[in-house]
Amino acid sequence: MKKMKTDLFRLLLAVVLAIIVVPSCSLDMLLQQDSAETNAGVMTPEIVSRINSPDVGIYPEYDGSSECFFIQMHDGIPYFTDEDYEYAEEKGNFIELSELDSLGRTGVSWGLFSFYTMPTEDREGLDTKPSGWVQHRYESDIVDGGWLYNRAHQIGFQISGLNDVPENLMTGTRAFNVEGMLPFENIVADHLKEEHDHEILYRVSPYFEDDNLLASGVLMESDCLGCDDSADFCVFIFNVQPGITIDYSTGENWLTGTDDGTDDPSTLPEAQNYVINKSNNKFHLPSCRHAESMSDENREEIKAPRSWMIANAYEPCGVCNP
Repeated sequence: MKKMKTDLFRLLLAVVLAIIVVPSCSLDMLLQQDSAETNAGVMTPEIVSRINSPDVGIYPEYDGSSECFFIQMHDGIPYFTDEDYEYAEEKGNFIELSELDSLGRTGVSWGLFSFYTMPTEDREGLDTKPSGWVQHRYESDIVDGGWLYNRAHQIGFQISGLNDVPENLMTGTRAFNVEGMLPFENIVADHLKEEHDHEILYRVSPYFEDDNLLASGVLMESDCLGCDDSADFCVFIFNVQPGITIDYSTGENWLTGTDDGTDDPSTLPEAQNYVINKSNNKFHLPSCRHAESMSDENREEIKAPRSWMIANAYEPCGVCNP
């Protein structure tokens, strides 16, 4: 095996070159990368050993300039072993989830799925707060829908019917969940809806670097057994959000370009004066009637950009629309 630095250089070069020639992200424009340069993270030793030498410890890195939130692994061929296929044949349709580790982090989720494992009832709300859940709201032009984090199902609800199950829920960015994982989940779900006699072996393995509470991403593998490869894939999905910097050790996050979010916000561009109501975390223009009538106990004055206020969980007043 080549030296670690050489491998890393080749990996980064491949990603950068691919991003230059691929202007947008689609399922037909997957970046190619040799499997020896990846690491599946917190997984069983068997999975780690067949993805990468454990002492190398390199996993794909998101360049930060691409709209593509995934990279193809192993030429798109899942890492399932003969033992995995034999286990699936013996068990039939099954779902197995790893127990949460000592830090409350999810592990490998996998199973054999068919049309008959798909849900027959609507999905209900979620209450689980996975590891790394430090939720912040941003402007909708930065994060679609405003809220940075989703409770991401490792095995999609539309495939398994699993919903508010802590062992199957991880903290994922909006981009990771909707633009990264969902298209691949839909490939599997759409195939099973069309082919009721088909079965798909499917596995999602999160990568948590060291003791990080937030996963860097997940490895997704799918193989339709005894049928064509239209629902087959092997991809790494990056747990990132353009415009947002994330501390993966904790899940804390802030607008890119504002350092670690702890600097004096009054020194940031577009800072202006606001009045905060400490009892409900709403912020107002100083001229707002709610700001003028606020009690001294609840009143706090601050100078900051509007985007900083929203990123730090303050809600704009609906009257003065600051």
